[in-house]
Amino acid sequence: MKGTAFAVALVALAAAGLLLPGDAAEAKNKRSDFRFGGKWQVTLDTPLGEIPVVVGLQPNGKGKLWIQGEGHVPVVHQYEGNWISWTIELPAVQAPDDNGHTIIGRGVIGEDGSLSGDVIIVTTIADQESPVGYETHVGKFSATRSGK
Repeated sequence: MKGTAFAVALVALAAAGLLLPGDAAEAKNKRSDFRFGGKWQVTLDTPLGEIPVVVGLQPNGKGKLWIQGEGHVPVVHQYEGNWISWTIELPAVQAPDDNGHTIIGRGVIGEDGSLSGDVIIVTTIADQESPVGYETHVGKFSATRSGK
């Protein structure tokens, strides 16, 4: 159960990281030129195994991670050049292990338009050995666009 929540969280992060414009003119240009809109098939490769998820991205720096049978949670994303970043807050009530997760993805946009990079998952479980004070997990993510 803990593995499933971790995987869902990682996938959400992986798919999310794309755009947060700096000013209104830039926002308008990026919005009209937004090439990441639509649904993405995201795979989180974590210590608990591979976790596939579906994420939808919008040109306003927002998106959604769909959780089977549980609806969706918001995704925040930004990009600059070939760098991407995304974040997901998975509430405990939507996590299979009843543990909230913050999922952070950082990576690159490939020449083929795919996304890949690293993911960090921070749980709500206290861990005195962790530099952040909470149990954390690291992994990788990859994402390919599956439609608009």
